[in-house]
Amino acid sequence: MREKYKRYVGYCGFYCPSCEWHTGKIRETAMNLLEILERHPELRFIAEKYGTCNYEELSKALKWLSSEIYCRGGNCRAGDGWMNFSEKNALERLKK
Repeated sequence: MREKYKRYVGYCGFYCPSCEWHTGKIRETAMNLLEILERHPELRFIAEKYGTCNYEELSKALKWLSSEIYCRGGNCRAGDGWMNFSEKNALERLKK
């Protein structure tokens, strides 16, 4: 791989320009799902009645995903992305 492209491969192993976190797709999708939950209160009833999921935790997770700042164009190696993220942290996450 050419040196200039290595800069765009994060510690996670993804090529940043194709990463759905980097492009904002994850954030946008979470925003859309959160809007659907807010427009359809009956979904809370369904989740609770059938024990599908913890509605409050789902809502909390979607709020976090929809408001979290996504990668701003670099990657973890270039000093962008998650704070305190290192190759060691990435390897530990992959083991889980």
